Amino acid sequence: MNKAIDCIQRGRAEDEKYQAPIQMLMTNINSLETYINAGKQDLAFEMIKEIERKVSPPFDKLIPLGYLMFYLATEDMDNAEKTIEEVEKLINAWGIEYFRWFIFLTQGKIHEFRGEYDQAILNYKKMLELSPTDISTNEHIGRCYRKLKDYEMAEKCLQDALKIEPFNPKFNYEIALVYWDMGKKEIAMEHLNRALYVWEEADPEFKPAQKARDKLAEWESSNS
Repeated sequence: MNKAIDCIQRGRAEDEKYQAPIQMLMTNINSLETYINAGKQDLAFEMIKEIERKVSPPFDKLIPLGYLMFYLATEDMDNAEKTIEEVEKLINAWGIEYFRWFIFLTQGKIHEFRGEYDQAILNYKKMLELSPTDISTNEHIGRCYRKLKDYEMAEKCLQDALKIEPFNPKFNYEIALVYWDMGKKEIAMEHLNRALYVWEEADPEFKPAQKARDKLAEWESSNS
């Protein structure tokens, strides 16, 4: 993530020479999660504040998207829920239906965070209808089915995602958990090790890699 941030910052310096303000705004918003994954939450929040200070109307109406992305990435679901209304106002005012999938993502994440997995799945499926090529949605749905102990549906969703990106570490980590819970420990280990191989050089602050390493230690301890 720290290497990614270095590239992002050099890219922003170039973008400022050519891109329109609206493009720069969306570029900065889309990079927020990378900063958060690198453990730089304060810097990410300051980026939003800086954007808010610099952007003039009517583009300032896009600022809630940045806050919503920040709250989701930091799992601040109460503030995420409060920000949904502002994003809906943006969609209705500008007619940008593309952003509506982000509303369903947020609502799905909120329900999932609160343990309301059936409701989360409904929202993720609505998201999938709007953006059928976004394969990460199948990971979200599969994860919720696993938490509901519906392992067959969880496996199906995650396998659908893996058909497109067989070495995606998040997909491999999630399906490893499914197979472990199904008692298929050998194949679970294969998928977990595949995720760890991709994340081999991940920063220590990168939480998904931390979780995968902890899970490997837990499983190896249970088999010893």
